[in-house]
Amino acid sequence: MKSAVTGATDNMLGQPQHVKPSYCTVCKTILDGTSCVDDEAKPCPGDITICLYCGNVMAYDDALLLRNLTDDEKNMVAEDKTIQKLLHKIHTNPFFAQNNRH
Repeated sequence: MKSAVTGATDNMLGQPQHVKPSYCTVCKTILDGTSCVDDEAKPCPGDITICLYCGNVMAYDDALLLRNLTDDEKNMVAEDKTIQKLLHKIHTNPFFAQNNRH
């Protein structure tokens, strides 16, 4: 399973890729792009992604649409240092803070 992140947050990510539009399962933003952490590959079913608008962590389903994580995936994400580092960068990014005012 590769880690993929919607949008680019820093130089850890590859080139942005266009993907089939899909809604974030939390903020309902339409997401149609991703950047892979490890390489320039496009996402595959089961790959993890993070919404840059709300910070929600999701996975791609068999049709490459976004879905909520399974319990096993949630545990994997909690232990994955790369994903946790990206979540920290997203949550401390001024763009994220500006878009998540309550």
